[in-house]
Formats: sequence, structure tokens, C-alpha cells
Amino acid sequence: NTGRIDCGAAALTPAATETVFGEVLPLSQSRLDTYGDCHLKYFLQYMLSLEGDDPFIFNPADTGTYVHSILERFVRDTQAAGRRIADYTPEELHAVSVRLCAEESARIMRSSGGGSARFHSFFDRMQKNVELILRDLAAEFAESDCEPLLCEYKIGMGGGHALLFLALHAGGRASLRGIADRIDVCRADGKTYLRVVDYKTGKKVFRESDLEKGRNLQLLIYLFTLCRVADESFLGLVGAKSIDELVPAGATYYVVKPPTVKRDAPPAADADIAAEAAEMLGRSGFVLDSETLGRMLDRTEKKVFSKSLTRKDEDGMDALFETVRGAIAALAGDMRAGRIDCENTKRGENGPCRYCDYAAVCRRDQTKGEDDDA
Repeated sequence: NTGRIDCGAAALTPAATETVFGEVLPLSQSRLDTYGDCHLKYFLQYMLSLEGDDPFIFNPADTGTYVHSILERFVRDTQAAGRRIADYTPEELHAVSVRLCAEESARIMRSSGGGSARFHSFFDRMQKNVELILRDLAAEFAESDCEPLLCEYKIGMGGGHALLFLALHAGGRASLRGIADRIDVCRADGKTYLRVVDYKTGKKVFRESDLEKGRNLQLLIYLFTLCRVADESFLGLVGAKSIDELVPAGATYYVVKPPTVKRDAPPAADADIAAEAAEMLGRSGFVLDSETLGRMLDRTEKKVFSKSLTRKDEDGMDALFETVRGAIAALAGDMRAGRIDCENTKRGENGPCRYCDYAAVCRRDQTKGEDDDA
């Protein structure tokens, strides 16, 4: 058959759906994003487990993994040494960035069978960016009572935090799992405030409208799970006696995309470029609107490290959680209904079809359509 998939008719039978999912529907942010982009891709990737067998080859698009690994090691090494990030001198941060980048680059080179002069040049440039990020983190924590507690913390996975379960209108439950890049804590008046941080090497802006569409839910999922699902091991890690002591302080996308500073004339000093580049490291997200937390989170006069965050009071935080709950229930409902079509998949240059690994299976017309944003 050389025809296209009949998008509107692509659905699993109730019996097949029940067999595949059972009582509990396992979900993660990547699964939710994939299903939201295209039901058919979710079916092919997660239900049929179709995947390519291409060998690992590092390319600049893998910058995120590279930076994530280095930042995780930096925090862990700092904790192991019994130090605070704020205590590092500029000279130490330079030395640390050189060492960590060299070690991570060597590891990647071994995994990908060596590297060209182009890749060596790329890693050299990344060292400057990593040093800039470490300096920015040191500056932030020098003005904050918060401290990183955990990196790459597993939620709903082996050896990690207990699962979050959500009851679904169509019956059954959904379980939510994932890995939080970093969890920060600060304490006051018998309460432990938790902040979830997600590193992003691409453009990222927190929008409440995305939550309603089932997009970018992970920060809320992680924060909700940590503060609402009791886990004795986690309570021990944060030093709390009960879950009632845990307060959701907020969540932040820390955008660490390599900045590009453009100049029509040479700068007066290299420091000018570094200062301008540091300002391009953005933060986006939300924070609990609390006078106590505000004093602990960012002591700078102009709120340099928190001014871009959306403020939410306790009711507002609860409303965000309910929005996430509703979005997950809607997507999970379609999954349980057996929808595996691509009828509503966005077409055109800005749609998910452009780089889809399953185009040969779908053979859908990827030309510009009426739902293209371009």
C-alpha cells in the first residue's frame, strides 16, 4: 500500500488500549510533549518502540547534554568539597571550567570515535561559555540564602522520589516521572522552601498558556510531586520532618544558551564583553510571592536574578497545579481513547514534521499548511 495513513481513522480499539496501558498510564514530559505534537509519533516511538540504529556522533545540537553534564559535576564537586558556590574566586572558576570541559570533551571524543579540528574548536569556545555560566551562578548564590541540594534527581524512577499519580476522568490513573536538573532549598521559620531549576541551551520562556496546551509541564510536575507526595527518603535529604514543612518556592528555566555579543567597534576591555554576555543568560519561570522568600532568594537591590520571574501567591500556585492536572488529564484521556492519528499535527516549517524521524512511515504532506506560523 503506497497511500497515506488515514489520519482521521487512526485509532486503537478499546481492547488494544487496555492491553497496552493497563490500569496505570506511565507518563513523562517527553511523552506528553510528543503526544501533544503528534499522536502518531507517540504511537510509533513509545508504543511500537521504533528507533534508528545510527551510531552516536556528537554535533553542536548536543550542546545541552554537554552543559548539563558539566553543571551537574560542578555542583556535586562543590558539595563533596564542603564548599559554597558563592565562595569560588574568578581564578578558581576559570580553572574549574577548563578542567571540567577538558574531561567532558575527552569523554565525548572517546564515545564518538575521535573528533575533527572543527570539534576541538567548538569545545574550546564552549569552555568560555561554561566559565561565564559558573561566574553567573556564583554571583547569584552570593546574593541568596538558597543552596543547590540535588542534581539530576530522579522522580518516579528507580532509586528516586515516589511517583505522583493522577486519577483520570476516563478511568485508571496516570503516573508522572522525570529527572529534575537541580533542586535548591532555603529554610526559614520551620519551613523548607523548594525551587526546581531546569537548564536550557535554547530559547525558553515560561508561559502559562503553554500549560493549558499540555506543553512544558515538567517544572510544575516536579515541584508538585516534591511538595505533595510524601517520600521519607526525600524528607531526610532536605532535613524536613514531614511534608507539611515543604513549601513550593517556584521553578526556573535557566537559559544558558551560548551568547553572541555583536560589536561595531572594539570594546574598551574584555570585561565589557563578559558583562554584556552575562546579561544574556536568562531566567524565566515563577516564584512564590512571599516577603520572607523574596529576602532569601535574591538580595540584590534591583532583583537581578528574579525580576523576570512571574510572582504567584499561594492561591496562584495552587491554580497552576490545577491547570497542569487538567492538561495531563486531557492528553491522557485521548491516549486512553486510542487516538494515534496525526490529523491535528501542525504542518509547515515550524511544525514537528520538519525533522520527524518517522516521515517515511507517515508519508504525510509536510508542505506549508494553514496552521503554519511562518
